[in-house]
Amino acid sequence: MSRLLAVVVAASVLADAQAEESPFYAERVAGKKSPPRPVTRASATPQATPPEHAGKAATRFFVDMFSFGLLGKPRGDKKSHEVEITPRPISLENMNEVKVTYKFRNTTKSLMNLVFPTTQRLEITLTNASGKTLWQSSNDREFTNSQGFVLINPKEAVTFSERMPLADLLAGEIYDVRVEIVGYPETAITSTIIPQP
Repeated sequence: MSRLLAVVVAASVLADAQAEESPFYAERVAGKKSPPRPVTRASATPQATPPEHAGKAATRFFVDMFSFGLLGKPRGDKKSHEVEITPRPISLENMNEVKVTYKFRNTTKSLMNLVFPTTQRLEITLTNASGKTLWQSSNDREFTNSQGFVLINPKEAVTFSERMPLADLLAGEIYDVRVEIVGYPETAITSTIIPQP
């Protein structure tokens, strides 16, 4: 009986020694000694944030994603942009407006990202020989404050178009049509027109 008692005592001592070497032993001891944590309550009820519109969230995500890194920037060289005004010749008797088409090409070796704060893409300005502005595409128009972007791969092009009225133009006079991508003045290009009777 005494031999069995000795074996039980030895096993108990060995178990305590092994427990002290265990990494969990310190946690158990600390848990026993540390006082219980007080229960705290939030001082104010958290306010729920309304979900962002899916379209705006997607646009912002792609704009942020493609705005990061090495992207090509618009250049002012003649190879990168061109403007076409149709139909030609311009007849004031038979026409009251013309179509202005602007083509922009990415001449860089990198992906190009054009970011727009509103739905406006082009700014067209019509001036006479003395430099007076007769018409501007953004005047008397409302654009939605919705951020957008246009991605252009290297060597590829994007095309924008607008209608331009011919009111107050005189036959035989010289007029300049200045076209540029909104927010990128380096993309501006000017074309000359001479309306016919």
